[in-house]
Amino acid sequence: MLRSIKIIVFFISIFTCAQLNASTASTVLFFDLGNTLINTKNEKQFKFFDSTLSYLNSLKEKNYRMGLLINIPESWGESQEQKLKSLKDYVNNRWKESKPFPWSYFEVIFLSPDTKRRKPNPYLFNQAMNWAKNKTILYQSENREEVFQASSMGIASFQVNQRKDQFYIPLNKINSYLNQFYKPQNQPKLPLN
Repeated sequence: MLRSIKIIVFFISIFTCAQLNASTASTVLFFDLGNTLINTKNEKQFKFFDSTLSYLNSLKEKNYRMGLLINIPESWGESQEQKLKSLKDYVNNRWKESKPFPWSYFEVIFLSPDTKRRKPNPYLFNQAMNWAKNKTILYQSENREEVFQASSMGIASFQVNQRKDQFYIPLNKINSYLNQFYKPQNQPKLPLN
């Protein structure tokens, strides 16, 4: 009898883990960078907000896929590769944490190609939707206009730093938040270039 119970518990735990991995693998969490993941108020000393690194580590441990949607100056390069290098250099040269910024946590980084396509323009959100294809998308940012734009496009969106006890969406509430606010729409109608 005890052996049967142990076997049942074993299979339930495997099933639960498989469900969790399936739900996290079918979800992509996109973030803004400045004043969402890192505190950029002091332009010479960038650092994480108090809960950011532990939040990102927990998402990574739970196998969530993550990406960044970032507005950058048009002058930072002609190609996306040049702009990404400029962005990383800019952040890394101002970074004041003991460990470097975990760029490798983010599977994809979309950058605004020019001034007119900076968020809240739909361009970067369309990039994210096309890249994620049929996956559920959650966007977190400190910027109300960006959150509103993403939400209007059917992306579950959350404005960070609105409550002292909850900077980001708690891990145990991500799925219920997505069930409530993710409204998938047809593929984006705007061209990607």
